[in-house]
Amino acid sequence: MTEQYVFENERKDLAEVACEMFMRKNTNVAGGNISVRITPDKDFDYGDIHIKAGKDYLIMTPTMMSEAWYAKLQPTQILVVDLETGKLIDGVGRLTREINMHEEAYWVNDKIRCVYHSHAEESMFWATAGLDMPNVTEITEEVGPIRVLP
Repeated sequence: MTEQYVFENERKDLAEVACEMFMRKNTNVAGGNISVRITPDKDFDYGDIHIKAGKDYLIMTPTMMSEAWYAKLQPTQILVVDLETGKLIDGVGRLTREINMHEEAYWVNDKIRCVYHSHAEESMFWATAGLDMPNVTEITEEVGPIRVLP
């Protein structure tokens, strides 16, 4: 089956994850966003859009995603961004003001495949107190505390 728009399947998946993010109260109406790095293994054309093999792209949730949108986010609202240039390639909506944070994470470590920025209720105490949040799960304890960004 031919995709109808750029990274159709991946954007459908991310729209579902964004909805689940809100439903599980991992964020609130104040925001949060998710991006995923995609590096295609072959060239694709979608109308006027040319996707290059080996080049990094991001799919990400747009800005202004309120409570209503997280529950009803459409795949076409998931934005496609050229990671190298920061240019919006496809999608309905505007880039989040946190795009630079997402891009920097990917540029610093090429193994990072996803950035999940949330406003989880549990994290708000730690952030407003300026304290790093302890990592309390056994499976991830080797990662150490979750740092609060200045």
